[in-house]
Amino acid sequence: MKALMYEMKKNIFRKYMVFLILAALGANILLIYTQYCQAGKGFSDVITRKVSTEKEWSYYKELHAQFDGTITKEKVRNLTEKMADYEPHISNGDFSTEYDPDHTETGYYYGDYSILETYFYNPIEYLVNYSISNGQLTEKASENIEFYNKMGNSCEEEKNQYILSRYQNRRLTEFYDFQGWKQLIGYDYSDLFLFVLLILAIVPCYYNEQKYKMSEIILASKGQKKAYTYLKHGAVYLWIICIVFAAASVNFLIFKVLYGLDGGWTCLYALSDYQYTPLNLSLFCFFLFINIMKCLSLIVFARIGIWISGKVKNIYMIYLILLAGTAVCLYCSGFVCSSSPVKQYLTLLNPLSGFQICELEKGCYGMNVFGHYVPWLAAYLCVQTGILLLSYIIPLFCSGLRKPGYRKLKGWFKRRRTDGSDGM
Repeated sequence: MKALMYEMKKNIFRKYMVFLILAALGANILLIYTQYCQAGKGFSDVITRKVSTEKEWSYYKELHAQFDGTITKEKVRNLTEKMADYEPHISNGDFSTEYDPDHTETGYYYGDYSILETYFYNPIEYLVNYSISNGQLTEKASENIEFYNKMGNSCEEEKNQYILSRYQNRRLTEFYDFQGWKQLIGYDYSDLFLFVLLILAIVPCYYNEQKYKMSEIILASKGQKKAYTYLKHGAVYLWIICIVFAAASVNFLIFKVLYGLDGGWTCLYALSDYQYTPLNLSLFCFFLFINIMKCLSLIVFARIGIWISGKVKNIYMIYLILLAGTAVCLYCSGFVCSSSPVKQYLTLLNPLSGFQICELEKGCYGMNVFGHYVPWLAAYLCVQTGILLLSYIIPLFCSGLRKPGYRKLKGWFKRRRTDGSDGM
């Protein structure tokens, strides 16, 4: 453990890296706040607290205090009655635009009605009707299973069996202000800082030792080559986990302060964007899952980058290759929801496709693998884990082939075959 910490201190925890971390976190907080201010402009999905929107914010929080929690018939009736009270004033389109603080909460009839409809009536209607629409989906899946079974199409049959198993018996009974969670889950500006900090950690891995001829001394020591390699890799992987969850923690805390993030244990499909997600995770667990996927993606990418760092002698060329590789991988990761088999298989091999998990989990995506249906996420996890394991197994196997014991054993088998042929 001490050797691992020493390796991190030597190559990663330098003064300029500490400065970059603090600068990245500061810039990230500023970006979140800027997004928060921009989100509150006009009739958007979010109402933000500012001097110009103080009355709207006050009415918004008052309504949430009234309707948050378990959805009951009384709450639904109360909300419907509130909507009906404003209906005569805005139904014909000829509503008053005069400022009227005595009869309205925000000062305008349409302002009150818009808040009720956009942030309360429509979301609660979606939650109440979700079990009905989801029931229709599972009913259709059951019909498809019978149909494809008769047709002998095992892939489509398995796909509908998967849909039935993942979507059956879903129900939403609680309402909260989910817009903060929607903004947090979709926030990806901090990913840019992750790539920069990772590349700056990969490049010094072997370059510094090559520059100062230290690698020759370390590798000349008996039995130290493997330990040296694993320490290098372990330091980078630990760094990845640290920066991913440091960024995630900062994001969570800032969004918590700005938006509140109530209802974190409500199911992910409480967000209308994720109505058809196959995941049965809570909002908070999905946020953790996103960052775990980022860790896996960056670890596989880092493994490739470390190999490049050990082979390329020019530091500028290493930076150029890693930056170009990052750009290409991010571009190709946009194919995760494609219906093209070629693009689907390409994204399986792309380590950074895991950064598109938010888009991917908005629907049920899978592929036909030798006549069987495989969910894309399961296939991606298997392929990336396999790539990571093979990147260590193959070098070990190849080094084993070069050992004297293996060569002697190979020579012995060769002599046995020769003797056997002579005897014939």
